[in-house]
Amino acid sequence: GGNMELICVDHMCVRFGEVCLCKLSIQLARLQHVRHLDLSGNNLERLPEVWRIRALESLDLSANKLVELPEELSTLRHLRELNVTDNPLRSVPKAIQPLISRKSGQAPPS
Repeated sequence: GGNMELICVDHMCVRFGEVCLCKLSIQLARLQHVRHLDLSGNNLERLPEVWRIRALESLDLSANKLVELPEELSTLRHLRELNVTDNPLRSVPKAIQPLISRKSGQAPPS
């Protein structure tokens, strides 16, 4: 639709997280106007360079295999919501902590 969402889900992604990562990295340069990015359930072990999408307001990374979040996420000035539930995260950079929604669908108190 016209609501500028990218959902990265297909059978290749589910089976090979890296393939999804490759496809995403190629697309990122063209995604400057995407506001909502849903990468949930893609078995991603690392995050593609989503911080290149300057307009990003919400990012759903739930149900992946991320153990860390890159500090660069804090450079996204418009990002207000970050869903990282259901990931084996070991640590979260301080700069990103305020963005993380504690309950799904609920923005953290500002």
